Amino acid sequence: MKKIVHSLPLQLLCAIIAAFLLNMVVCDQTVRLFFTASSLIKEVLEFCLPGIVFFFVASGIASFAKNSLAMVLLLLSLVTVSNAVTSLYTYGFGLAALRLISHDHSGGFALQASGLSPFYTLNLPSLVRSDQAMIVALILGSLLTLISVPFLSRWLAVGKRCIEQGLSLVFIPILPLYVFGFFLKMMRELPVAQLFSAYGAVFVLAVVMQVIWLFVAYMVANAGSLKKTMESWMTALPSYLTALGTMSSVATLPVSVVCAEKNTNNRSLSQFAMPILANIHLMGDAVCTPLFALATMKLFFGIVPPLETYLIFAGFLCLNMLAVSGIPGGGIIVMLPLLKSLFGFTPEMLSVMTALYLLQDGFGTAANVMGDGALVIALDRFTSMFTKKGAASYGPARRK
Repeated sequence: MKKIVHSLPLQLLCAIIAAFLLNMVVCDQTVRLFFTASSLIKEVLEFCLPGIVFFFVASGIASFAKNSLAMVLLLLSLVTVSNAVTSLYTYGFGLAALRLISHDHSGGFALQASGLSPFYTLNLPSLVRSDQAMIVALILGSLLTLISVPFLSRWLAVGKRCIEQGLSLVFIPILPLYVFGFFLKMMRELPVAQLFSAYGAVFVLAVVMQVIWLFVAYMVANAGSLKKTMESWMTALPSYLTALGTMSSVATLPVSVVCAEKNTNNRSLSQFAMPILANIHLMGDAVCTPLFALATMKLFFGIVPPLETYLIFAGFLCLNMLAVSGIPGGGIIVMLPLLKSLFGFTPEMLSVMTALYLLQDGFGTAANVMGDGALVIALDRFTSMFTKKGAASYGPARRK
């Protein structure tokens, strides 16, 4: 019971419901007070984001130097293709579905200017942009996979660990307050009934699209055999249900590794690949994050990004996936600057994105884990083309 009460999705859901109910009884000054708290949290987060992006991406890429280079390159290639194709699937299928479920809002939500502004702002300076930090991190991380510099590797590891602790101990616990303040202000400015009805449909669509894509992934991994697809799907199902409860790819590893072993009959490959995939292959996130972004743009602006703009977004999304798995909210936190700069998201829209992402975190993580199982089947099939028994040994499993 205590675990349920402390569940982040439940807390966020309660914060949104509370904002809906209290909006009808509290005065504008109270709304401004909570909006000020949310705005201050947002300012601090934006100030820290370049550092978060740098340490996550650089340390994530540099960690691959610890494993077999050839297998890691093969694994990275398959993961990149999988994440990219999933993102494109979301754009095509998602836009078609959004036209059906959001036709009543195609003109965008009309903001009712309330004149509410925060009581106080920090006006923190922007020392470096997040995209600049990402480029430097990408270069540094790549160099560390080729050249061993123990001091830099330790520095990156310590920096990432400190940021993870900061997010877990400070930002994540106050996320309900962050969401509550923005939603309370948003309730004053948006047609609430339309907002909830539209996003309820989008939430269901995200889960349906994840399930459909998982089936396609297992079908491709099993070379189009429906019988083998169903067998491997049922074998991997325990990992999906476990991740649905734990909301952690890493915490689900004991179950997901066993499921992968049963589906491939290749223990060494499963023990090598699954812990790595748990950190870089996020099939569920590649569906929900772009879908929620597309839905938010359509509902607020009445438009969707053109394909060329979306491809830039998808490229950064695939890069960020190399480093953020296992960190609560990490997948959406590092995407906030891009949503703001590339798509023009307002603070309210970013708050909606954050809340939606974390509310579906269980389903997204479950899709991530089950998607890892499909990729291991494909990897086993690929490696068995070159060896009689498949890949033999790939080093010890990396567990956290």
